[in-house]
Amino acid sequence: MLVAAARARIGAAIASGTGRFAIRPYPKELEESIELAGERVVLRPIRGEDSAEHDAFLEGIDPQSLRFRFGREFRSLPRSELARMTQIDYEREMAFIATVERADGYETVGEVRMNAEPDGARAEFAIVMRADFQGKELGRALLEKMIRFGRKRGIRILYGLVNGSNERMLGLARRLGFQLEGTPDARTVVVSLDLQRRLDPPWV
Repeated sequence: MLVAAARARIGAAIASGTGRFAIRPYPKELEESIELAGERVVLRPIRGEDSAEHDAFLEGIDPQSLRFRFGREFRSLPRSELARMTQIDYEREMAFIATVERADGYETVGEVRMNAEPDGARAEFAIVMRADFQGKELGRALLEKMIRFGRKRGIRILYGLVNGSNERMLGLARRLGFQLEGTPDARTVVVSLDLQRRLDPPWV
């Protein structure tokens, strides 16, 4: 009788999404549509079905952007690594992609990703965009979306490691209020933002 009752409680917790073993469903409520340079762009969480399109997106990233984002160049990712990028645990991490509709489906043109540390107080972000969408405020839209998400999730510090020669990303970080700190080797800059600091007036 006690075993049956315990199983019932666990089942109810999982069904309600409060159990520790529950898998958070795709957060459709985080989808939004914006206009950039006269084109409709959808910002939404990544999902497992995006695997093939995400592979195509990464293959279309220019070599310099790949080095800035991944520290290396590549032609294609192994299936296992691609699966880790698209089949995420929304409780521990988040990846927002920017997509545009095409006649035969959609294309991914940008991504911002955040991984929270175990205590949930700090999270690291990284961002990458296709070359033809750079300079169109897509990076700002993606990063602002991640900032709003992180703030609501209770993340205290959002930080990223930026190549010191990536002036475009460093400029965006400055405009959004990030603090910049160079590392001893002067090749990497740590950008960080206190998401829980009270802002007056709120900027995002």
